[in-house]
Parts: sequence; structure tokens; C-alpha cells
Amino acid sequence: MKRKFYWFLMNGLFAAAVYLAYFQRVEGAERVAVFWAWANAVLSLGYCTDKAKALLKTKSRSVPKWIDISYDLCILAIFVWFGAIATGAAYLFHFILHTAAWEEATKET
Repeated sequence: MKRKFYWFLMNGLFAAAVYLAYFQRVEGAERVAVFWAWANAVLSLGYCTDKAKALLKTKSRSVPKWIDISYDLCILAIFVWFGAIATGAAYLFHFILHTAAWEEATKET
């Protein structure tokens, strides 16, 4: 339950920043959203480590896979739609690493 709350809190705050940035044109929110997206991209490199892969195998997803993927695709679509192509590419990089790490961790052997 704690991990689910954390997922909704962090992703809700990010979604709010993206909404305020691109739909309400709040300049500070755009800076936060762009920073957050790029930070996610850089930090996602951690999914490539053996330690992270081993840790994910001991965990379950915070939310169902379809919610996680749908959320990321919506955020990605907003970045691209509003012309933030480089930020969208960074977020796509995060999305690919994140999804691949979970797929590897949850595949049946």
C-alpha cells in the first residue's frame, strides 16, 4: 500500500507539473516538468545495473502494468504534441529502460 501511495503521489505531482506547464502555460511548472523528465531519464540508467535487476525481482509493481504504461505514454504524447521533442525523447528513453527492466524482472523462467 505504501509503494502504491508513493507511485500516485510522485506521478500525480509530475502529471500536475506537466498539465500546468503545457495546458495552463505556467513557466515555472514547465521548468519543473522538463527537469523531472530529464532526471528520470538519467536516473533510469540505474535500471541497467545488476543490483537494480536483482532488487526488482524481489518486488512487484506498485500499480498494474497497464496503468504504468498508459501513464507514461500520455506524458510522452503531451511532450511531443507541444513540441518538447528533446524532452519527449528523454522521457521515451526512461520509458524504454523502465519497461524493459520490469519485463525482465517479472518474466517467468
